[in-house]
Amino acid sequence: MSVFQAVDYDTVWGYGFSYNIASGLIPYRDYNMVVGPLYSLIFAIPMYFFGNYLIAFKIGHALVFSIIFLFMYKKIGTKSIFVLLVFMFNATLSRYNAFCSMLLLAIFLLYDSKNKYKQIYIGILIGAIFMTKHNIGIPLMLVYIYDNRKNLLNALSFLIPIVPTVIYLIINNAFSAFINFCYMGMSSFIDNVYIQVVTVFILLVCYYFVYKVSLKKRDTKLLYLIAFQAMLVPILDGNHLTPTLLPIVYYIFYYGEEKLLFYFKIIIVDFFVVAIIVSLMTNTFNTKKDFLMYTSIHKGSHHYIEKYNEYINKHSDYNFYIFDPSAYLMKLYRNENPTFLDLTNTGNMGKDEQSFVRMLDKECSKKKCMYVLSLPYFENKKIQNSKLFKDYVLEHATYYETLPTGDRVYVNKKNES
Repeated sequence: MSVFQAVDYDTVWGYGFSYNIASGLIPYRDYNMVVGPLYSLIFAIPMYFFGNYLIAFKIGHALVFSIIFLFMYKKIGTKSIFVLLVFMFNATLSRYNAFCSMLLLAIFLLYDSKNKYKQIYIGILIGAIFMTKHNIGIPLMLVYIYDNRKNLLNALSFLIPIVPTVIYLIINNAFSAFINFCYMGMSSFIDNVYIQVVTVFILLVCYYFVYKVSLKKRDTKLLYLIAFQAMLVPILDGNHLTPTLLPIVYYIFYYGEEKLLFYFKIIIVDFFVVAIIVSLMTNTFNTKKDFLMYTSIHKGSHHYIEKYNEYINKHSDYNFYIFDPSAYLMKLYRNENPTFLDLTNTGNMGKDEQSFVRMLDKECSKKKCMYVLSLPYFENKKIQNSKLFKDYVLEHATYYETLPTGDRVYVNKKNES
């Protein structure tokens, strides 16, 4: 099912992080990202063996998730089908948010098991989430430590995945950069605050059902559930909401009575049918031999990619920079490794965002450079791409032309032809 979910920019970025590792690059030292390295290290394995194909990345996720759903089926039976339907609401399953969501589901399954080592295993999964997304790992870790406050050995088990990951960063001289990108830049990331009204409504409906079932049964899982909602800060939209729904829905189905679940099932099926219809109307299956082969993409996007690629090839004598979320997509399509200047979203550049501008200026001081500023820069819309690069280009470059997409192209003044 993951194959038929359309590729979005979050997936491309996550894939690009793993692709870089599979190519021998070191995260934070050779390229930037604001998530921990563990997820990217794990899913670099399929690409190391199969090369630059997104389908290998997706299959890797499907294998991990299928194992967890198998255990869930053994726990709640056919109710797991409805949890799976909710999971399919995700724009794509192949991203770090969905991975963290599945790990929390695994924690719930362990919590309800009779395994005598379950708290140690839970600690390991908490550590794995922490080294993937620290903003949700920290509150989950606090709940875990509180739950195991009387057993020091259990309480420290979350360090098991953290220690070797930190050693990996230290050995590769990337630990200080990791701290910079993942922690020091958090104040800038808050600037991306965005709230969709419809997602708030859906969340409130789910919270209502959680409230109804938690009146009769309250346990540590409820605290984990609340802590996991940190994923919604600062961006509360569909892409961040759907991963948080998985553990919520499992919790409701695990404790809810049949009468309550009947109405909940109707809501889930209705949303799933709408999601399928929208997907069929807006997506198409790609069979062309490139890194997107055998995956679903938005209609018209492949034409956009091909035309962009032709344009880059036509101006091969320039260093080409795209200040738009599609920069990673184009690099991967061209079998090139994305760099620091291919992910210039606010909050993704560490404490000193101006250092990226200085990096660009240094690279173009003696070379011919061509810059593409995306259309949203000129529409006064709230965008993730930092406006620092728009300001730099407008000051240091000359207008060249406007593309059919509305994106504007500039060349650096010193070396313009």
